[in-house]
Amino acid sequence: WSLTVEMTFYLLALPIFWIIRWRTLAIIFLPVLLLSTGMLLVLWVDGMAPLGFMGSFPFLFGITFFGRCSEFFVGVALAMWFRSNNKERVGQRFTYSGVLISILVLVAQALIGGGFYATTGVILNNVILPIGIALFFYGSLTEKTVMSRVLSSVPMQFLGRTSYAF
Repeated sequence: WSLTVEMTFYLLALPIFWIIRWRTLAIIFLPVLLLSTGMLLVLWVDGMAPLGFMGSFPFLFGITFFGRCSEFFVGVALAMWFRSNNKERVGQRFTYSGVLISILVLVAQALIGGGFYATTGVILNNVILPIGIALFFYGSLTEKTVMSRVLSSVPMQFLGRTSYAF
């Protein structure tokens, strides 16, 4: 399922980047526009489209680019933030804040349940978790921590490269 979401992003990436470069605030408005478009499609189709096209809100939020675009835009925002603030620092603020947010989201998901059938699950998974992951990535790129040393070690780099083979 994720290949469809990823390929849609790759097809739309260039126009998205042009729009964001033209108007920086588009990084906020584009995901809202895409999500609204997806929601309108679900309401318009009303479960009657062939092959389940936009057949339900769990489908929208679980396996379509419209429902998951916030994850990509958080990544784009991370790249923009890193580009403007890429000074290496000693600290653990971003790395461990990201880890903490990610763990709290996973615990909340487990306690609440419902996944993409619950509004809370969608918000946690599609908005809050990507922010936690982005903070972790930013910290891993800019802070000297035990975790950054482990992740940059030769065995971890090997595992990261070979994961593409799977």
